Amino acid sequence: MKRKALAYGICAVIALGAWIGGWAAHADAGREAALGLLLPVSSEVMSEGNPKIVMKHASTYIPYENNEQLLRTGQSLSQTLGLPASQAMIEDRDHLLYKSASTDARSGIETTLLWIGFGDGTTELIVSSQTEGTAGAAEAMIRAQRELDGKLLALDIKPQWNIMIQGELSDSGADPERLLNTLSRQLQAQEVERYEDRGSTSVTYYSPAIQERVSNGKQAMNVQIAVHRDSVTQKQRMTIGVPAISIEY
Repeated sequence: MKRKALAYGICAVIALGAWIGGWAAHADAGREAALGLLLPVSSEVMSEGNPKIVMKHASTYIPYENNEQLLRTGQSLSQTLGLPASQAMIEDRDHLLYKSASTDARSGIETTLLWIGFGDGTTELIVSSQTEGTAGAAEAMIRAQRELDGKLLALDIKPQWNIMIQGELSDSGADPERLLNTLSRQLQAQEVERYEDRGSTSVTYYSPAIQERVSNGKQAMNVQIAVHRDSVTQKQRMTIGVPAISIEY
């Protein structure tokens, strides 16, 4: 699945933000529980080593009146989140984008702020952290989540995390359906919907073991598992997301 990374990321988190109303009512507690639950499950099927871990918060935020105000607010957000302040924004036809990012030298965790202003004065705030599989990544991400929780709460923002774990399968020849069935049983999950093409299988589930949840308009859902076979290497990669996957799988 080839996509332009920035465009995909912005579109995905904006779409994720559209779910916030239904999600917020059901994510009052246990935000770290999702990561703690997914890590041992993923380790059973992913190859040895440390998987990629991503967590994202996406929500609406305060409106803005002009470009200067958006930039000043972005710089203030950067300061609160412990990120360097940017001096300029990216202007597109239908939105303005303020971006700031920093990588922690010890943990290797990259934290990014995206502060998006739309033509009607509304805004979207996206805060994300990720690690590319460094040693001790899981523990470091749990600590990073706690720290960001406090910083978002200081901004009167209720943290609403989208958690994802991604890695190559230890058995590249494994049957995706068998793996999906095994993981769904471990997560006590019932299938809600699925998507398949020649190289990918993606299934969305609802699990009572996971506190976060969103809705597709008809049913509650809170975990998505995707298996994708690389057309060049033929290796299979699995991505697990709560309450959904918002990165390329």
